[in-house]
Amino acid sequence: MRPDCSARPLLVTRSYNQLRKGSKKNFLSSTQFVVDLLLEFLSGSDANQVHRQLFLKESKRSNIVMDPKLMNILTTIAESYNNADSSIGRRIILSIVAKQMDYNLISSVIPGLMRYRYTAARLYAEEYGKGMIKVPPHRTNVCYSQVQVEHFIDFILSPHVSSDLPFGEKTLRLSTGTELDVPAIIRSINSTRIIQQYYEYCHQMCSDFSPLGSSSLYKILDCCKASTQKALQGLNNFVADGVAAFEGLTSMIGNLLIDAHEKTRLAKYLQRAKQYLKSDVKLH
Repeated sequence: MRPDCSARPLLVTRSYNQLRKGSKKNFLSSTQFVVDLLLEFLSGSDANQVHRQLFLKESKRSNIVMDPKLMNILTTIAESYNNADSSIGRRIILSIVAKQMDYNLISSVIPGLMRYRYTAARLYAEEYGKGMIKVPPHRTNVCYSQVQVEHFIDFILSPHVSSDLPFGEKTLRLSTGTELDVPAIIRSINSTRIIQQYYEYCHQMCSDFSPLGSSSLYKILDCCKASTQKALQGLNNFVADGVAAFEGLTSMIGNLLIDAHEKTRLAKYLQRAKQYLKSDVKLH
């Protein structure tokens, strides 16, 4: 599309419609020359691509034929969109029509609409519904006492939950910025199991005590630095004999002349007994 830069007259007119057919042709040729020269100056070797995208976009817009009723609806939505005082409000309004209408059509009634805002409105309509207001999740601030916190900390520091390591330290950073070096410890069970056992302990041993909620307990466990044990504690003969005993009982259940449902029930109870002797019995 490189224009011919040879000397040629530049035509100017006050009324294109009053020109004759030949003059209109010459005027369009002169205007095309100016446009091509300007695009080459602005975009260099990409002038052809810019020319196609620029005039193809305008051509698509000019070919849109608006139904009067549809135009009234779009005008109302555009007015509401422009009057919205927040980006999320504009996104909700735009989501009403974004899924059903093309970007070129909507941008013709909302000048300056960026494509990413149009895409965000489509995604919003897909996730929450067209024009639906997203309700933020309800959050409740729960007050707690120092006694509740100390009660749980005493529980997780008890020997059946945590064990001190003979070496190593971890750094505990307080909210004030103070850093404390604490001995490294290891927990014999994971966080979920600790909280379950803590609630069971409170229910059996101090039923009149009100423990903290599970989310607060998880937060405390996350702040208290500790590793979780991944293997059996002290693989000694006592533990090995206990495992062998449960394996023998499991084998005996498999050899019993009873129906499969009863075998499954007995095996389930045996597994629960094994878990109880492994961890829960330490609470007593």
